[in-house]
Amino acid sequence: MQTKIVNVLLLLVMSINLIACGASVAERNEQATAIADSIFATQTAQASSFPSTPTVPPATTLNCPVATVGTLLLKDEDGSYCLLYPEGHGVVIPFAGEVCLVPGEPPYMACHSASLFINVEGAKGLSPEQVADTVSAEMLCSEERYNLTIAHENAVVLPECGGQATSRKVFIVHDDRLYTFTFLDLSERFYAQVITSFVFLR
Repeated sequence: MQTKIVNVLLLLVMSINLIACGASVAERNEQATAIADSIFATQTAQASSFPSTPTVPPATTLNCPVATVGTLLLKDEDGSYCLLYPEGHGVVIPFAGEVCLVPGEPPYMACHSASLFINVEGAKGLSPEQVADTVSAEMLCSEERYNLTIAHENAVVLPECGGQATSRKVFIVHDDRLYTFTFLDLSERFYAQVITSFVFLR
C-alpha cells in the first residue's frame, strides 16, 4: 500500500513540474506514460529478485526416520517402507520381496546368519490375525501372542516360533500387502530399534 501511494505522488509531482515548465498536454501524457512504465519495470525487477518459495520435498522423503548415532537407515522403495537398524549390520536382498539384515563386517553375501528377515507379498485379503493363525500351526509357535500398533497399522506378534532356530514373528497388513518380520536376533534392543522406527512410504 505504501509503495502504491509513493508511486502516485511521484506521478503527481512529475506532472506538476511538467505543467510548470510549460509542457503541452501531449508531452505531459508521454512523459507520464514513460514514468509509469519505468516504475512498473522497477517493481517487476524487485519482485523477481526475491527468492521463490522453497519446494517441499516429497512426502516419502519426509516420512523416513533420521539415523542417529549407532543406527543406519534402510529404505526399501519396492517394499514401500523404511526403518533404522543398528550399526554392525549389512543389508542383503536375496530376491525381490525379501530383505535381510546380517551382522558382522562386509562383504555381506548371504542371509544364513541374518538377524532379521523382512518379506513383503500380497496379502490376498487376509488379516494379520489369520496369517498368524496359519503360521502358528505350521511352525509350532507358542500359544502366547499379542497385538501392537506399528506405523499406524495393527500388528500381530508371535514371540516364539520353532524351525531351524527359534524366531519371533511379526505380521502387518498395509495397502493389501503382507509384511512379515522374522527376528532371529531375539534381543529386546534390536527388536525395539526396528519396530519403533518402522514407517510406510505411502
